[in-house]
Amino acid sequence: MKSLLYGLSLFALFFLSACEEESLGPNLLSYDGDNLSAPQFIPGDYQMAARFPLSELQRYQGQFLEEIEVYIQGRPARARILVYGEGTANAPGAELYSADITSELRRDQWNTHVLSTPIEISNEELWLAVMVRHSNPMASVGCDAGPAVANGDLLMDDNGNWTDLRAFTNNAIDINWNIRGVLSE
Repeated sequence: MKSLLYGLSLFALFFLSACEEESLGPNLLSYDGDNLSAPQFIPGDYQMAARFPLSELQRYQGQFLEEIEVYIQGRPARARILVYGEGTANAPGAELYSADITSELRRDQWNTHVLSTPIEISNEELWLAVMVRHSNPMASVGCDAGPAVANGDLLMDDNGNWTDLRAFTNNAIDINWNIRGVLSE
């Protein structure tokens, strides 16, 4: 009797795990966890980005980047979604996609932008970025509780320099941006 119960338990566990995998939905390019808050920046133009090197994209070859999700806490004066191609560890490459999303943004929630032209995952890295313009000091692009992972907290400051947020804040802020890429086949 114990072996029958044990066998049924294993079968149920296997069945439930298989169902969970199917309900996960599309593949996500993401370094972040749940939204916690958003760091405050002085007025200026900034880009927040997550870099996905080829080593992170290998398993998604042939799929397409179709949407970008970003958590917006405070609505910036201006915002754009940008996707860059192969660059260096310190700066993105050519711009592959750009769209003004200012009018689409809703504060204190996840915002989803559907790319007008999906980008095939091929043999180059991708940088998923959000450009924001702050007219006043504010917190706009959301972040998780951290700790930061490599490539999850990249920032281009008002002077056009790329760095990670940890270096920009002298290790005072250790998070990952709430920027995600949604993939489909």
